[in-house]
This record gives sequence, C-alpha cells and structure tokens, in this order.
Amino acid sequence: MSDAFRFVNQDVEEYSWYSHQKNGYRYDHIYIDNSLKPIVKNCFYNHSWRVEKLSDHSPMFLELG
Repeated sequence: MSDAFRFVNQDVEEYSWYSHQKNGYRYDHIYIDNSLKPIVKNCFYNHSWRVEKLSDHSPMFLELG
C-alpha cells in the first residue's frame, strides 16, 4: 500500500487540519494498492471547504484514470 498524496505530491507540505495554535496535521489520507499507481492522475485536498467552515477538515480527493 502507498500513500496516494505522497505518491503524487512527494515532499509538498500540506495539511488537512489545523489546530487553534495553527499547527497543521495530515489526518486525512488515501492509501492505494501499489498496482493502482499507473492510473493515479491526482490526489489533493480541497481547502475551500475548511476555509469556508463547511468542515473542520479539508477533504481529500483521488483521481484515477
């Protein structure tokens, strides 16, 4: 199994949740079987949902194709 976000974004520092002290954490993950790596197109957080206070987490999306 592989972390899809790390597979696509490698060393990017991006977080799905922030504490009141502004510490970021990657609580949300998508793990994929290694056999799916050839069809992974993108893996990303949608931060607008957290910024607009629709959720306290930024949801993660995985695009396969």
